[in-house]
Amino acid sequence: MRKTKKETNLTIKRLLEIVRHHFTEKGYANVALEEIVKEAELTRGANYHHFQNKKGLFLAVFEEVQKDIGHHVEKKQ
Repeated sequence: MRKTKKETNLTIKRLLEIVRHHFTEKGYANVALEEIVKEAELTRGANYHHFQNKKGLFLAVFEEVQKDIGHHVEKKQ
């Protein structure tokens, strides 16, 4: 079943929220991809469709954090 662009973006957003929470709470090394996809109600294959691997998820979350920091700094000026 093909998803719309909006559904795909919502899936990615939800996945990144889950990953960010897990990485923050447990640290990168202590998070298994299986627990992430289970909570997101995805398959590993669906995750790999969006992100190549766990490192890809980390880099996406890292980029989000950098943007959040940038927005925070801009608001303070």
